[in-house]
Amino acid sequence: MYLSIFRKKLILIVLVIVNFFIVFTKDIDAGLRVVSLSPAVTEIVCVLGATANLVAISTDCNYPAVVSGLPKVGSFLKPNLESIFAINPDIVLGMGNSNSPENWKLNELGISTNVYETPESFIDIYSIIKEVGYVLGKQPEADALVLKLLDEVEAFKAV
Repeated sequence: MYLSIFRKKLILIVLVIVNFFIVFTKDIDAGLRVVSLSPAVTEIVCVLGATANLVAISTDCNYPAVVSGLPKVGSFLKPNLESIFAINPDIVLGMGNSNSPENWKLNELGISTNVYETPESFIDIYSIIKEVGYVLGKQPEADALVLKLLDEVEAFKAV
């Protein structure tokens, strides 16, 4: 029993390390194939100018309109793993529970995932934008967007 729990934890740690290595050492290029399982992440990808990298989205993603024609791979809470695997993405981006069974299954299938924690503050939102920008090779665009949002928040506070 104890060995089984230890094995599961060890496998979990190895998967996290491998996923980190794959995502953060991968050469980022314009051909990166991205599946987004979160409406917020889809919007971030689009506003950063990487809409062309999206190859599929969840049924929950409906904005901006340009993504409406993309293949749907299930809902945010219940993605269709077979559909995702068939699309052969380089990475799946989402938001919410990184410990979901679906997330672990995608990793077991060799599909890198980045699941961002649900933001609880503006700082969290800025961090997610920067992380998505990094993954997509759009760091300058992400930095510019965060600066713009910071300016808008400050302007709103001044009113």
